[in-house]
Amino acid sequence: MGGALVADDRYKEAIFHYEYAVKTAPNDFAVLNDAANAFHKAGDPRARGYAERAFKISPKNPHVMDTLGWILAEKGELQRALPLLQAATDAAPGVPNIRYHYAVALAKAGKKAEARKMLQPLLSPNVVFDKKNEARQLLEQL
Repeated sequence: MGGALVADDRYKEAIFHYEYAVKTAPNDFAVLNDAANAFHKAGDPRARGYAERAFKISPKNPHVMDTLGWILAEKGELQRALPLLQAATDAAPGVPNIRYHYAVALAKAGKKAEARKMLQPLLSPNVVFDKKNEARQLLEQL
């Protein structure tokens, strides 16, 4: 249910379901990671704690690395975020949202050429993802 609510941009409602899911499966990295995403999208500071827990359980999972890295990047903690997002991108190079997150972090760190390199393939007509307009705008700013 939480996932369906997140897909419908109803993050605050999703949190209720993820709180229950985490209580019933406190060591399931996928549940923790999904909870972290929902909490983050809702602007709830508990997102980082869930992401850190998921990362401790599954530190090599690219989606887990991406979630934690993205949360850190948005908080300006680029020194820790960049290696996580790079590792996530290396592990899952075909996932547009992960590449986009890494590009944003690179841009925030002033690494414009590297950010452009990450963004350009995302703008191909055959690539479909929810942040494509934002990726295009970021590339134009670089």
